[in-house]
Amino acid sequence: MKTSKDIRRVATFVGASLIMLFSLSQLSEAEPRFSQQLTSYLQQKEILLGEQKATFKGFSVQRGKDLYFLERQHQKSGEIRSCTTCHQKDARSRGETHVGKSVDPLAPVAVASRFQDIPKVEKWFRRNCKWVLERECSDQEKGDFITYLFSLR
Repeated sequence: MKTSKDIRRVATFVGASLIMLFSLSQLSEAEPRFSQQLTSYLQQKEILLGEQKATFKGFSVQRGKDLYFLERQHQKSGEIRSCTTCHQKDARSRGETHVGKSVDPLAPVAVASRFQDIPKVEKWFRRNCKWVLERECSDQEKGDFITYLFSLR
């Protein structure tokens, strides 16, 4: 038997899914198979539960790009860090970590399997957001970031 909490959760998820699909329709430059991967990822993440759903207006390629290129000074080390520190300015290119380990391109156009393994995606978001931003990324930031990467050709 479903509780009212379960029903609210399902209704919220369905509403968020419709908003996400509308947002994806705005991403006309993305190939259909990439849009399908992005939709799948966001649906599985149950993006926009709670307070975010009231203010959500869709994901933004520009906000994702801004996040990708954001440079900030680490509070303890003083290093300037950004996603491009390891992933290069062109997300379609191979990168390299600060210890010399090779990093596959982030853009799904270069690596078609990107964003299909949800636990792996979450692990790397958690790890890399903490390394660059010194905090976890919000679901909105994740959606914007992924939307930007899917827009690359």
